[in-house]
Order: sequence, then C-alpha cells, then structure tokens
Amino acid sequence: MRRLRRVLIRYVNALFLQVAQTALANGKSSLEERLARWPLMAHDGWIATSSRALPHEFLSLMLGTPRPGVTAAV
Repeated sequence: MRRLRRVLIRYVNALFLQVAQTALANGKSSLEERLARWPLMAHDGWIATSSRALPHEFLSLMLGTPRPGVTAAV
C-alpha cells in the first residue's frame, strides 16, 4: 500500500509540474512557439489524435486564438 501511494504521489507531482510548465509557456510564449509545442504534446500522448494531422480549428481552440491566426502562424 505504501509503494502504491508513493507511485501515485510521484505521478501527481509530475502532472502538476507539467501543467505548471504548460501554463507558463502559454503565458510567456509567442503564438508560433505555442503552435510548435502542440504537435510535440500530441505525440507524447496528451490527445488521441497524435497520429493524425491537427486541424486548424482544433489548434485555434487550444491556443486561444482565432483560426486565421493559426493559419498565418503555420
């Protein structure tokens, strides 16, 4: 039981660290930098569409920018 608890605590800590890093990157990075980060996150398993192309509409929702902004950044 203690081992399971340690593993779960380590998982939660890693998840919180990743969420904090994402929030910092979203707040400080340019649109192009945030756009470059999304395929990497998708490939790492954050979303199930990692083997398919990410549509501009989806990226605009995730990046909080209008769709034409995503098209221009691509």
